[in-house]
Amino acid sequence: MLSKITAVLLVVLLTSGCSVYRSAEMTPEQVQQKVTAGELAAVGDKIRATTTGGEVHLFRVTEVTAETILGERVSVPINEVMTIETLEFSAGRTAATVGGGIALWIIILSVGLSGAFVL
Repeated sequence: MLSKITAVLLVVLLTSGCSVYRSAEMTPEQVQQKVTAGELAAVGDKIRATTTGGEVHLFRVTEVTAETILGERVSVPINEVMTIETLEFSAGRTAATVGGGIALWIIILSVGLSGAFVL
């Protein structure tokens, strides 16, 4: 039972903390210019695009044209983009997550072992 709990906690911790969405502080016009120039959204990037209408689209970019950012089943007109955040690896979050996971595992293990010796 203890090993199943440990495995589940480790998987949750390791998959949740290794990446983070990063945004650049720019005006919507600057964002649109950089997307059009190919500087913000490249094929293969995982992005979170917020439009002027307030819609948030999470997707992997499959194509960027002069007018549109395309993903699987997603099409976002560049002239409607307010912000773009790209998913990036975060070494700090990964280290904190792994350290926290190890600490949690040690606590669970010590509580489990101390309970095993109670008569």
